[in-house]
Amino acid sequence: MSAPEFPWTPEKDGLLRSLAAAGESAAAIATLLKRTPDAVRSRAKVLKIKLARSQPGRKVKGKS
Repeated sequence: MSAPEFPWTPEKDGLLRSLAAAGESAAAIATLLKRTPDAVRSRAKVLKIKLARSQPGRKVKGKS
C-alpha cells in the first residue's frame, strides 16, 4: 500500500473533527476538504471520529 497523494495534516484533522462535531456528513466534509467521501470516512475511523450519515435524498412519508 502506498502513501496517500495528499497526506492529512494536523490542520485538516482539526477541520474534520470540527465539521464532524457540527453534524456534517462525510459527503459534505469531503466537498469542503477537497477529498473523497471514502477518504474522509477512512480518516475519521483512524481518528475515532463519529460522522453523521449522508442523506441521499429527502423521503416524504405517506406520499405516493
